[in-house]
Formats: sequence, structure tokens, C-alpha cells
Amino acid sequence: MEPEDMRQLLHGTKTGGQDQEVSAMVYQHRNVWGDYLRDNGYIPESGRTTYSKAVEPDDPKFDLKHEGDACICSGDEGLFADRKFDRVAGVLFIDKPGYGYFFPNFYSEKMNFHQLYRSVSQNMEVRSNKFKDLL
Repeated sequence: MEPEDMRQLLHGTKTGGQDQEVSAMVYQHRNVWGDYLRDNGYIPESGRTTYSKAVEPDDPKFDLKHEGDACICSGDEGLFADRKFDRVAGVLFIDKPGYGYFFPNFYSEKMNFHQLYRSVSQNMEVRSNKFKDLL
């Protein structure tokens, strides 16, 4: 599985478009997980409604990044949204070459999962994401 497929399965399916409403289940965790949710396109940069920018692909003055036009809408939440996963901090996905990807459970408030995520992800991003280096 590709990391993006695992992210969709666990966190939910991102939807883009004009006047889409962010899932209340996702949005309620913005106070702790805001940076993570925005960086991954699960909530827009500000507010609960997404928007589409007018884009002219051949004109360099237009921003083609489209920040804020994606979100997880109600009904598209992933497996972690299920209450059965309340006490699961996240999933460490190891691919064949031995590289790790940690997907946190931002839906749960049972533990300080955000602090755990930051510790693990800092090790993967700054030092190494090889499995042996995460132990």
C-alpha cells in the first residue's frame, strides 16, 4: 500500500470543491491537531467552508497550490473515526525497504497522541525513517 492509501483508510477521504463543509468530527480536533489537519488538507486554512480559487494554469501570477480547497466532509471519515479506535495512538506502517510512516489517530482524546506523534514524526523527518532508527 502507498502511504496516501493508508492515510485515506485511517483518516478519511479528502474532498475538494466550492462551499464544502468540513466534517464536524474532524473539525472538533483542530485545537490540538490544527497544524497537522491543515498541513494534510483535512481542514482549510481558516473556517469550516472550503473554497476554490480561480486558476489560469499558463499564467505564472496565479498560485497553483490551492491551499484550503480540500477537506474531509461528513461521511468520508476513516477507520480512526470509529470509537473502537479510541485508545489507538496511531499506526506505524513499514514498507518493504524498511521505511516507516506513522499515521496518528487525531480523532481520539484518550491520550496526548499529538505529543506522541510529534516525537515519532520528528525522528522520522529529521533523522531517519528507517525502521531500525525508530526503535
